[in-house]
Amino acid sequence: WNALYAEYEKQQEMRKKAKLDKNKEQRAEQGKSKNKEQRDHYIAVFQKHFGQLSGEVTFGFPGWRCSWVYSHNSGQIIKTFTDPEGNEFKLVNEVESKYGRIIELAGSVPPDLAEMVRAGKENTKAHALFSVGTPKAKAVGGTVELSAEADSLDEHSHLIRRDVKRKMLERQEPKRYAAAADYQAWEATISQGGSEITRIKDALSERGFPKAVELLLVAAGQAANGNRYEGAIAGIYVCRGEDQFDRPCYQKVAMSSRLPETVVCQDCYLYWRAGDRRWEIG
Repeated sequence: WNALYAEYEKQQEMRKKAKLDKNKEQRAEQGKSKNKEQRDHYIAVFQKHFGQLSGEVTFGFPGWRCSWVYSHNSGQIIKTFTDPEGNEFKLVNEVESKYGRIIELAGSVPPDLAEMVRAGKENTKAHALFSVGTPKAKAVGGTVELSAEADSLDEHSHLIRRDVKRKMLERQEPKRYAAAADYQAWEATISQGGSEITRIKDALSERGFPKAVELLLVAAGQAANGNRYEGAIAGIYVCRGEDQFDRPCYQKVAMSSRLPETVVCQDCYLYWRAGDRRWEIG
C-alpha cells in the first residue's frame, strides 16, 4: 500500500507541475509572465523595433477595442484592451511583452505584426476617439466600450453601460426566472431606509459586515404583477464585493423566520454577465 500511495503522490505532483508549466507558458504567450526579468526583456525587444507603445496606438490596431470602467471604490478608470481573438490586456506593457516574445521566437519582425503596428500609428481617428473614453466613463458612472473602427462616439453609443450602483438596472431578461413578457418590469434601486432594511443592516453588522454595506432593493413593476417567480426574485440584496471587471455582485438576503434577529442568505444572485454584456438575476 505504501508503494502504491507513493506512486500516486508522484503522479499527482507530475500533473500539478505540468499544469503549472502550461499556465506559465500561456501567461508568457499573452505577455503576462510573472517573471519580471523575462517580461522586461520581451518589452525591450518590442521597443527596439517599434519604440514605446501608447494606449492610443494600441487602440488603433485593426479589430481591437477598449473598455473604460469607472470604479466607485477608488474613483479611478480601469482600461482593458481586447484584440480580435478576445484576449484582454490591462496594460500596454502586456501587449509589448506578447509581441516582443513573438519577434524573438521568429528571429525577426513578422510582416503582419509590422503592418498592425503601422496601421495603429496611422489611425488618427482612433487616437482622437480614445481620448473620449475616460471622461465618458466618469460621466455615466459605469462602463464605456469602443471599437477602433469607430469614427465617432455616436456610432457606438449603444455600448455605453450604466452602473447598477448609480442607475436603474438595464432591461434584460433575468436568467432562469421571469418570462420574456415580464423582464422589462424588474427594477433595482439603492435602498435608503425602511424597518426591514434597518434590521438586515444591523444583523449583517453583527456578522462582520461594514455598517455602510450597500443594500439593493429589487422589486417588480406593474408589468410583472402576478408573475409566479416574483417571490423568488423580489427582495433585498447585499453587495458581496466586485468581480474581475470591477462590477458589483449581489446576493439576496432576508431575516430568518425561525431565529430572532438573524439574517440568512438565499440562493439568488444579481451579477454582471460579461459574455452577454448584461446584468442577470439567477
